Amino acid sequence: MSLPPQTPLGSPTLPSQSEIDKIISNYFIKKGYNASTQENLSLDQLLQQFKSSNQGILKSSIEEEGVENIQSSYESLREWVMNGLDVYKTFKHDHLSLHSAELKALESTQEYPANKYSIRISRIPLELFLRFLQDNRYKTLIRIVNEHLNIEKLSPASAGGRSDQWKDEIKIKEEQDLMDVDGPLTVLYENTDIQAELESLNELRKLVSLGSIAQPNDATLVAGGFSESFIKIWSLKGEKLKSQEEIEKEDKTVRLWCLETFKNLVCYKSHNYPIWDVDFGPYGFYFATASHDKTARLWSCDHVHPLRIFAGHLADVNTVRFHPNSKYLVTGSCDRTARLWDVQRGTCVRVFTGHKGSIHTVAISPNGRLMASAGEDTAIILWDLGSGKRLKTMTGHTGFIYSIAFNSDSTILVSGSADRTMRTWDVNKNTPNEFREESSSDFKRTKLNGKGKDKKEKMKPLLMDLKRNKKTLLESDDHLSVFPTKNTPIYTVQFAQRNLCLAAGAKSSVSLNL
Repeated sequence: MSLPPQTPLGSPTLPSQSEIDKIISNYFIKKGYNASTQENLSLDQLLQQFKSSNQGILKSSIEEEGVENIQSSYESLREWVMNGLDVYKTFKHDHLSLHSAELKALESTQEYPANKYSIRISRIPLELFLRFLQDNRYKTLIRIVNEHLNIEKLSPASAGGRSDQWKDEIKIKEEQDLMDVDGPLTVLYENTDIQAELESLNELRKLVSLGSIAQPNDATLVAGGFSESFIKIWSLKGEKLKSQEEIEKEDKTVRLWCLETFKNLVCYKSHNYPIWDVDFGPYGFYFATASHDKTARLWSCDHVHPLRIFAGHLADVNTVRFHPNSKYLVTGSCDRTARLWDVQRGTCVRVFTGHKGSIHTVAISPNGRLMASAGEDTAIILWDLGSGKRLKTMTGHTGFIYSIAFNSDSTILVSGSADRTMRTWDVNKNTPNEFREESSSDFKRTKLNGKGKDKKEKMKPLLMDLKRNKKTLLESDDHLSVFPTKNTPIYTVQFAQRNLCLAAGAKSSVSLNL
């Protein structure tokens, strides 16, 4: 009986390359990879295919979620970011996806989608951000983050600072451990004193809501009034201030405080209604007040009764400012007028009309020649104090203007507004100097020799151009720059002694303006 030939054990037959390719191809086909038999793609073709597939996924996700859902998810993300303390720029790629047809016609916009925007962020905010997107299942925003953002996570660093607080906590813990646990407990009073509760309720009724923010010229302190009827003072130098004692508050009064002991020294009573503004004179001895009773009053620190009463406004007097020579006062009122008062006689010497709303703030230039006023009509008007004429109107704010201030050389004006911006203005630009010459003694001499009439005729086309530009442009030509905040209206602006501009405000609730 013959046996079939056998292959020697030492020399096994190996499959050929074609058989190996066939085995791998069959394996890929069983697993669902039907495209394995195609030719190998180059690197550029793979990148192009990956890019097109991502765009297709993004477009399909937009079609699945819908435009309204994408907008609502963006609004939710923007509100979440705005509620935080850190400032980050908003997304633009969702708008690029929704308006792709319009943006294809613009060549310059094609450069932005090709480059990723780098963001440096620490670990905790990054985790909160990603968790917010995942919890709300914002698939489109997650794809936008992966495709268009280059997030660089910052490494943690030591916080630094003093360790006194940690030592105090350890000391307190040690004292608690040494306490006699088995000793008698202190008897706790279950019933509170009813008379004390009634007295506290009476004190709460006397509380008056305070407002506004103040800063000294040396930029060392900042004070703020709160609706709970108390004033807080912070040191800008980082020094610790003494604690303030509780003092009874009353309405319709002016109080003089000592910044060393934080105690009330004098209480001035004369106004019949709440007081809106207080301003000290250049020499620090006299001060003026503006009140809801339609009057402004002049005081001295050593007299509890007013020295002068400036009456004439038809509504609330919102603001008052001293002239640098301390001989005049300027007031702004809800009757849409500002007035210049003679301190010695107590009479009104100028009335400035032109605002379309209440005047909330006024400022006098350090050289004593100019006055600026602003308020509800979102416009700043520059006046010549010598003639009482309006020099120009500065426009650009979109909200209520709370505060304005001149720099030391009277060339720059800054303003703070409810539109959450601080803006700077050029005082000298577009200021028609002919107004000042018209009311001076030099104008009378030029009028006699016939030159005054020629100047007036030459000035007419310039004034017409200014009026035409004011109607067509939101920001006037003398607008220099704007400093936006995240969500903080600017309540006060002030220049320090070294010409450093300080601005302060209070953070408000989130408002989405898409």
